[in-house]
Amino acid sequence: MRLEQLQAFLETVQTQSISTAAHNLSLPQSSVSRMISKLENELQVSLFERSPLGVKLSSIGIQLLPFIEESYRSLTLLKTEAQKLSTVSQLQKQSFSVRVITLPLILDSFLVPAFESLKQALPQVKLSFVLQNDQLPDQFPPLSAKDLYIGNNISHALESKLTNALFQQQYYYEPLFTEKMYAVMSENHPLSAYTAVSLETLFPYKLLLHDNNFAVSEFYQHYTKESMRAKIYAQSNNPQFIVNTLRNMETVFITTETLVKNDYIHQTALKIIPIQNTQASYFCLTASDSPFQFVFQHIISVLKSVHAGIDISEQIL
Repeated sequence: MRLEQLQAFLETVQTQSISTAAHNLSLPQSSVSRMISKLENELQVSLFERSPLGVKLSSIGIQLLPFIEESYRSLTLLKTEAQKLSTVSQLQKQSFSVRVITLPLILDSFLVPAFESLKQALPQVKLSFVLQNDQLPDQFPPLSAKDLYIGNNISHALESKLTNALFQQQYYYEPLFTEKMYAVMSENHPLSAYTAVSLETLFPYKLLLHDNNFAVSEFYQHYTKESMRAKIYAQSNNPQFIVNTLRNMETVFITTETLVKNDYIHQTALKIIPIQNTQASYFCLTASDSPFQFVFQHIISVLKSVHAGIDISEQIL
């Protein structure tokens, strides 16, 4: 009993026509007829009643249909898993390249710290990184079978795009992790006495934003209609510039938990305050038809493991 025979049988059941089934499967009609006949011979039963009007299941075919459907699912899963294992075996014998496309801040925040762990977990995989200057809400890069895109979704600003059915036909979407967002300011700032702030509370003050990170800017427009009142003083990814500006001017820098831990938590004369009802979500995209999803899953597992230790809430109290 072969997978192709079961597929031909089920397609014929669905269409009630051998010729239509053959057309749908891009096979000659004679091939579909032959596969069904061979299946009937192997089972020693007649699965269909044939007439000039087409075919319909016989009484025995009706009774066997659930078992054939289950067999088809099982054989399909078996074939898929066997292909994965075969590919894994091949990868263990030769190097394999994965291109990671991401934003500069994500590279610095997550990928560089996780690089050694990735190399230990996947020594046969060669990683290359391509930086995307902007993550536009309606434009993600075209991905080849060996491409992995890592982006961020600030307070669900991109949620409708990522969960769109047509979008998911082109991309496989996998959430990575979420983290809190923080306001960083001078310890002499008028808001420094707060234990938490809302986004609206920050708008009267001059704001510092990350450069080349659309999702952070999109966050303002998506999250509140008051965003038009936001006063953006400067955009930069340079921690020293940001620290000096915060210490010498009445400004507020909005950033993520990981970047606070990496660059700002040990800086003197600064206050770090959580922003209420906000979060940064990170996600992966791959080509929906890529046969290398299991490789990407290994990479994703390592990234999640490295990130799991990040929690700065107690350190800033």
